[in-house]
Amino acid sequence: MHFATNVFGHYVVVERLLPLLLKTDRPDFKNRVIVVSSGLYRNAEAIPQVSKILGQKTYDYNPKQAYAFSKLANCLYTVALSKMLEPHNVDVYCVRPGFVNGTELGRETHWFLRALAAPIIWFIAKTLEQVKKQKKVSFLSIFGFQGCETIVYLAETPADQLKSGAMYYEKKEESYNEMVDVTAIRQVWAILRHLEDTVWKRNTQMTDEQRAHGEMVRDILEESLIV
Repeated sequence: MHFATNVFGHYVVVERLLPLLLKTDRPDFKNRVIVVSSGLYRNAEAIPQVSKILGQKTYDYNPKQAYAFSKLANCLYTVALSKMLEPHNVDVYCVRPGFVNGTELGRETHWFLRALAAPIIWFIAKTLEQVKKQKKVSFLSIFGFQGCETIVYLAETPADQLKSGAMYYEKKEESYNEMVDVTAIRQVWAILRHLEDTVWKRNTQMTDEQRAHGEMVRDILEESLIV
């Protein structure tokens, strides 16, 4: 569920939108895909086998590791997609928003621990609202960095001032950790392709038009560029 929601869902949405993204005829502006990851991707320890992600094999499920891997996969997907779209007028960026309050990611944490952490979260967390609309001022909001700010920055900034495939935090490029390498990038891309193949085989409601669209997108993406 972690992988389906945080990674494969992104893959499907981009696949459906890709023909529209490629239609731009503006030389002064590049279309772009912005993938939202998390700094917790650094906690990922390994890439699970696709059979485990599909539930065909059991393994010691750990929710923190599942989330961390899904966020690592966001980074790997960003780099892979950016390479494949190099011949086209589309850039791809990854962003980690930072610690943002109001996302309910900690909703499964015991209420007592949440109550203890509430004052600290209020003080250091970014908000979902824009600065001009927020009713409280946190420590970080003094400097203007809110949860959506870097996402908006990547959407609006001229492409020649950004680097496709890179990670951004607080409107600045930052290096990936050592888990983001060529081997891992190819592994995650292979997992995404396998999941797509599985859906095509098992989904009896898919139309011929939808399958043709998928094949057309595969022809567009030059997988040989993932190096």
